[in-house]
Amino acid sequence: MWALILSIPLRLRKRPDLKVILYNAADKPQRRIYYYRKYAGLGQSLPDNSILAVSHERFLSPLYVQKLGWKQIRRLLKAAALLSWATFSSTFTRTRVFPHWKLKFANMLLQQVAFFGDDTDQMLFYCYEPDTYLSSLTASALMPGYNPKVGSSNSLLFRDNRYLYHPNLDLKLCSRIQETESKFYMELGWMKVGNMELWGLEEADVMDNLKRAESTVDIGVYSSGFWARTELGWRVEDVERIRRGEFLGNRWYRILLDILDACAALKRDYPQLKVKVYPHPLELTLLRNHDIVMPYAEFVQREGFELSLDGDNSLERFYEAKIGLASQSTIIFDRLHHGLDSYFYAGKENWTSIDMRYLGEFSRFGFGSSEELKDKLKQNLGLEAPNQTDFNQLA
Repeated sequence: MWALILSIPLRLRKRPDLKVILYNAADKPQRRIYYYRKYAGLGQSLPDNSILAVSHERFLSPLYVQKLGWKQIRRLLKAAALLSWATFSSTFTRTRVFPHWKLKFANMLLQQVAFFGDDTDQMLFYCYEPDTYLSSLTASALMPGYNPKVGSSNSLLFRDNRYLYHPNLDLKLCSRIQETESKFYMELGWMKVGNMELWGLEEADVMDNLKRAESTVDIGVYSSGFWARTELGWRVEDVERIRRGEFLGNRWYRILLDILDACAALKRDYPQLKVKVYPHPLELTLLRNHDIVMPYAEFVQREGFELSLDGDNSLERFYEAKIGLASQSTIIFDRLHHGLDSYFYAGKENWTSIDMRYLGEFSRFGFGSSEELKDKLKQNLGLEAPNQTDFNQLA
């Protein structure tokens, strides 16, 4: 950390033409730029060289400034002093923080402090990342008048509302289901922001090029590849461990198998049903690059389901399925945002990170068991008429 702080003068890059910096761009800089242009209402009014998408994954990332005067130098000195104090203090605590997070936090804080100005704008993505929250919160405390934009990303906010107690935040929501959630969290005092606005899905560059069409599949099951992930959902880098099946006991993968079993039972009773399974890009990569077949593939073939192996992303066939199913996947919430019926697992276990009490009208799309899921599918597909009492409850 000391090397990072001491290297600040060497990393400064003057960019007078720069107006906007977008953080956490990772490998999707053009997607971030497209999203900002669309929802910030700028269209093509800003030239390409005035918007920069950055990712602070490198230890000594450049720090961009529009101009470098005493005001910017003073802010950087304050931020550097704060980081120095935090580094010194951490040597006397037992709290363990991943070094990667500490470095990203420091670089993102320094960049926000260096770039803040009257005619500049900054937006951070991944509201659920500690470095996004802490860097923007600290920067807004150091600089009165700084109201950072933060995109919520497409997941539910229940697990992440702890990162949304941010009085100066200009929060940009990505879906209608988050808008519903946020109202509950604000009332409970769990969440506090300066401004909140619904923008739209982060994959706007993909969605804007899709034509809405009639569904050709009754049920689409979306896999997240949890059989190749840890219990917490992290991707596993050791391909051989995946090949040996060490993660087949993942609880979210077991729920996916329950979903497939429910679909198989329905198809046996109603052979006309068309069921299609959409693998995650992670699974397609394992298949194409390492010849590791999805462990559910044989079951899918035996039950007469279709397995989607073409393309790179199930978003490309967003409108293909009338009903979407998943144990947990952002595409389910993307579909709900667009008014497409989709069901997700919402059991009462504390690891699900979903609480139906805060989903409002969307709570009807959660299921807690295979039997409940089958009942919802029958009703939705008109395979079993709902009784009169149900109609009265819906009225």
